Amino acid sequence: MFTCEGKPHMHVLRTVDLTKDFMSLRAINALEIEVAKGEIHGLIGPNGSGKTTFFNLVSGLIPPTGGKIWFNSTDITHQPAHLITKLGISRTFQSARILDRMTCLDNVMAGLHCRTKPDVLGTYFRLPFCRSAQESRMEQRARELLE
Repeated sequence: MFTCEGKPHMHVLRTVDLTKDFMSLRAINALEIEVAKGEIHGLIGPNGSGKTTFFNLVSGLIPPTGGKIWFNSTDITHQPAHLITKLGISRTFQSARILDRMTCLDNVMAGLHCRTKPDVLGTYFRLPFCRSAQESRMEQRARELLE
């Protein structure tokens, strides 16, 4: 929970003085963004204006030069990408490609994979006719999303 003029506000995403330098080039300069639950925001700008850099910073793909990034009141500024993904932040890349040898259902299930827990025994001793409960839940969720 953050305070603004003495009033509590819950922000899903907030950046404070977020800065990113690539050697002598400043791609993002002291960016301040607040996104409250239920809000939808967009970033627009010409090529090279820092849009992709911002998403790479928030998703943990690159570290900031300065500033802070908060997600649901948790400081994620220096968290690795895989932990940020587990918190609920994910991103797509500009070149969105499906895995063309897989069905639409399989593609959506692949996108859900980061939200599953590894099953070491199931991976090593997998029989073609066996299916884990986790895999069944993933398929059910994927079908819901496709509908």
